[in-house]
Amino acid sequence: LQPLILALGLPQAQHRLRIQPVVYGFASINQTRLDAVDLDVGLIARRSRLRSGVRYCRRGLDDEGHVANFVETEQIVRAGHAVSAFVTVRGSIPLFWSQDDSKDWTQIHPPYKMQVEEEGGGNGAWERNAFAMRLHVRDLERRYG
Repeated sequence: LQPLILALGLPQAQHRLRIQPVVYGFASINQTRLDAVDLDVGLIARRSRLRSGVRYCRRGLDDEGHVANFVETEQIVRAGHAVSAFVTVRGSIPLFWSQDDSKDWTQIHPPYKMQVEEEGGGNGAWERNAFAMRLHVRDLERRYG
């Protein structure tokens, strides 16, 4: 943040009052031992701020290709000078769909509703699903290769 603070011309004492970094996720680093080898094990989960929500209340994707409840989890293991990292991602199915749990909140698996037709009829929803899904896949390819 230092370059931003300097570019804005903020005095050092004032920047603490104006900028509050926030992480939407989880981070943990633990030390352990396996077969007489000391290990540092890190787990970092970064949750997207786009389309976040409670399960069953936020599903599917939006017109920009952002899926609901997208989380990137990275596992990092260090043994001596050797380091290994593994990244997984998860999120809602990248289609326009929803689940309504408002009728019976005790229901474990509320029925889902897939958007397959436009409100006025026709099959434009399939093109909308395909377009948004392509945006989602392109974003994944850009970020993860």
